[in-house]
Amino acid sequence: MTKNKIYKILKLLQMTLLFSCSFYSKSNNTEATSELQSSPIEIGKVKVLQKTEKIQNTENIVDIQNITKIENLQKDQFLKIEKEKGIKNFIQELNENEKLINKIGTYVEIFAQKINADVQKIEPIDKFGINANKFPIENEFHLKLFAPNNLFRRLFYSSLNYDENKIKKLVTVLSQISSSGTTHYELIGLTFWTGWKIQDSLEQAVNLLTKKEQKRIMLNFRTKTAKEIQENLEKLIQERNTWITIVDDIIGEYNNNTGGSRADGRILGEIIRVGYKHKLEPSKSAQILNNIQKALKECCDHIHY
Repeated sequence: MTKNKIYKILKLLQMTLLFSCSFYSKSNNTEATSELQSSPIEIGKVKVLQKTEKIQNTENIVDIQNITKIENLQKDQFLKIEKEKGIKNFIQELNENEKLINKIGTYVEIFAQKINADVQKIEPIDKFGINANKFPIENEFHLKLFAPNNLFRRLFYSSLNYDENKIKKLVTVLSQISSSGTTHYELIGLTFWTGWKIQDSLEQAVNLLTKKEQKRIMLNFRTKTAKEIQENLEKLIQERNTWITIVDDIIGEYNNNTGGSRADGRILGEIIRVGYKHKLEPSKSAQILNNIQKALKECCDHIHY
């Protein structure tokens, strides 16, 4: 082998060795290397984060759904309680109404029977001593007291339960007062008028509160209205009872001959004026009747039974 050939072979081996070493040498591009090395880890982190976020979103949705369900249940429970409360109050009010209507019905029935009985009674010819000679008063009261139609007198009699003995005694007292002159004519008229007005108001109330009207009050479902009517009706009855007590006391003054009053109409008139005139309030019963009429109109005009 020549020297030149040996040299060429060695040169070729050198070049081959250098080439193979350069292929396995470390890269000078550190940025690319770093990116290639870190990329799988970063992708893993993103996937984990995405999965975690998805789980959290799912949990949030479940929480919202659960809260909504709880709120709906609470709302349903509240509505149920309110409904039960409303039904309970309605039944309670209905029962209370029934009790009040029964009271009203009892009063109406009692007085309706009394009124019907009194209307059937025949007035005595002497009118229990009421005549124009004893009471020569020229006014509206006089016209009503002595009218051919005895409605005014019948109401006056009925205000005293058509008690003939009591009526005669009261007329005797008023006749004695009248005999002393015109001084106490106002007192005499006020006495007759009070009895008439109280009975007239009571009878109007009884005629208003028929069974049909009582059912309309019941259908109104308002305890306040039923109670107001019942209380006012009781006030009217109490006014009538008070009136009868006043008459008994006036008759008692005469029977006891207080201050020699049986022999002197002026003394008797003064005793009655001072002791009882302020208690004679015919307008009071009229106002009570008006309260009943107003309550009926406001509550029941729209109810047709």
